[in-house]
Amino acid sequence: MPYVLKALIGSKGIIGFFFLLFMALTSTVSSSMIAVSSILSYDLYKTYLNPKVTDKKLVRVSHITVVIHGVFITGISIAMNYGGANMTWINYLRPIISCPGIIPLILTLFWSRQTRLAAIVSPILGFFTGLAVWLASAKSLVGAVDIAATSDEYPALYAAIASLFSPALYSVILSLYKPDKFDWREYLRIELQDEAKLHADSDSSSPNESGDENGESFKNAEDTVKSVNSTPPSDPVHSKTSDGIDVIDEKVSTPQSIAVEKQSLDDIQHPFDQQTLRELYRWLKIAVIMFVVIVLVTFVAWPLPLYRDYIFTKSFFSGWVTVSIIWQFGAFAAVVIYPLYDGRHEIATGSRGIWNASKGYFVR
Repeated sequence: MPYVLKALIGSKGIIGFFFLLFMALTSTVSSSMIAVSSILSYDLYKTYLNPKVTDKKLVRVSHITVVIHGVFITGISIAMNYGGANMTWINYLRPIISCPGIIPLILTLFWSRQTRLAAIVSPILGFFTGLAVWLASAKSLVGAVDIAATSDEYPALYAAIASLFSPALYSVILSLYKPDKFDWREYLRIELQDEAKLHADSDSSSPNESGDENGESFKNAEDTVKSVNSTPPSDPVHSKTSDGIDVIDEKVSTPQSIAVEKQSLDDIQHPFDQQTLRELYRWLKIAVIMFVVIVLVTFVAWPLPLYRDYIFTKSFFSGWVTVSIIWQFGAFAAVVIYPLYDGRHEIATGSRGIWNASKGYFVR
């Protein structure tokens, strides 16, 4: 890419390229660290290792996982560099790792008969299938299994296709092996449990009088849960706030999450009205259509015609670059400009808050 930019716009293009490269790498590593730290701290440590962890300790664990992840990716990068792997090879490996989870995830959200075993095992089998196709295709088409052979386009293409579509077959077979059907209303139960726990924690940490706004909202949430499953409360528990004030906390002895867990699914009502549900279904159809269009454009119409022994003509190259520029500006408008417009009121509110806080700080 640096040579292409230098040939097209001169030496100054290389400066822009390295600036773009720096921004791309830092944003990628930042998002990777945030994602990995959240998964390790919340989904792994808090869920399975220490469910009663405090927020302060959880933040500390998140910081530790960021350091561990940084050391890990640095070591992997150095090892790949010494092994001769370049960005082309890494880009060919990436679909084999990431694609196996796509179809099982879609089936998890839209197919009630996919089992837990299928959702867990099918991406793993898809990864090994793509890896086997990659190495076997390199041996068959190129005649070797090394960095140069696996950097060929056709073995990488066949491996990516196998990694993407084979988990669909594995998921269906494993789901039919031990059939099960998931009731989507379980999500409503989970939502009510989380809401009840949130209200209980907020009410116990910041008790309010029955007449204020927050206390009224907690009361309404409690009444909502009790309406679907009324459980007689036990004796209230006396506690003290940080100021030494005695309060009565009924949620300590009667957690609503237990009441929600015991209630029948037939008694759970959806929190949204019919008009809201119709609007959500309409946007679901729009999202599905946009997904299909984007997949067809970015995975079929755009890259697949280039998998051939073809030298660009000037007109074809001009059209290819023009479409690329139009697509980039469209993506920039959707990802950068529109979010700024959509959140303009929140940005203005936050800016005013920062300005007022800064004025108060400088005055002191």
